[in-house]
Amino acid sequence: MSTDLVEADNRELTGPDAVNHLYALLLDQWSGLDDFIASARNKAAARRLAIGRTLLGLQQLIDSGENGDQCTFWEWFDEMVPGRSRSDAGHLMTIARQPEPELAYQKKLEKQKEYRERHYQKKFGALPSKESDAPLRSRHRRNPSSFRRRRQSRRSNTPAPKPMTTSSMRSKIYSSV
Repeated sequence: MSTDLVEADNRELTGPDAVNHLYALLLDQWSGLDDFIASARNKAAARRLAIGRTLLGLQQLIDSGENGDQCTFWEWFDEMVPGRSRSDAGHLMTIARQPEPELAYQKKLEKQKEYRERHYQKKFGALPSKESDAPLRSRHRRNPSSFRRRRQSRRSNTPAPKPMTTSSMRSKIYSSV
């Protein structure tokens, strides 16, 4: 939000009234953003379930030969649906086959959340609390100067060691005996 917009909303107000007004505006905007995100997640879930059902219908038609081609569904999928993975399609179809797909989708999201938490705990040692942010990635990286040294050593003009030939390996082996 630009300062011009803040000033336009806040012309008559001064002092604590201006702060309270802007604070209320901020809370309203954040609440709207949270609602927007929740709505988008719900729409995405509904869309993914619909895609899973559509894929199941296509699989049934193509595998029964109604496409005219003598190909399997997955052969058709690989050729006709570029940019989408088989694994994602398989997951969506598995969820759509369930008696209660919405519940299955929620369980899948919960499993993903548990996995992310375990991964985070394994990587950083503890889960971030709501009060503090997650540790910065830069704290867990090596010293940047060591990267520079390694990069410089790779750039040096020393030739790479020659690979050993069979005859040089034999001579090395027999000389040590």
